[in-house]
Amino acid sequence: MQQVIAQAREQAAGRSPAELREMAEQADYMARRVFGKAVESDADVRRIETTEQQAKTWAFLADKVDSFVSTFGKHAAAWPLLGITWEYETDAEGHYSGLWAETRDGERDLVGLWPHEDGYPVGSYEIVIQTRSKTRPMTILYSPAGAAPSDPVQTAADERARWLGRGA
Repeated sequence: MQQVIAQAREQAAGRSPAELREMAEQADYMARRVFGKAVESDADVRRIETTEQQAKTWAFLADKVDSFVSTFGKHAAAWPLLGITWEYETDAEGHYSGLWAETRDGERDLVGLWPHEDGYPVGSYEIVIQTRSKTRPMTILYSPAGAAPSDPVQTAADERARWLGRGA
């Protein structure tokens, strides 16, 4: 199903939350009402399961896109499609949103920090160059102030290569 989810994410690229919800409703309808009427083989069952998973993925992404846009602004609409999630965190320097990217092996990678007040970003977005076990990650400020990269994952990879060398 991981491959189905990845393909559904690719198909969702550039779509609005309303379009994603419509795609989810259509896929759900197809799985339940059309494909579900004639189940004669394992292939039919797999087609239904695949279509149901697509519907769940698109509905989930529609909600995530809405959430990201309402919190971070329109430039963050594609972030859920890139596998980015966020968590509110606090350290000695204050409150911030930690932006995490899914990795191919199922782990998470901290790619950005953004100070926040009352749940909304303020100040400058910080690109995470290197994480540390006991202290705040090493970061650099993203420019211009108050903006964030359209692809935080690629931006972090580019800056890590620039600051730490190609093997980072």
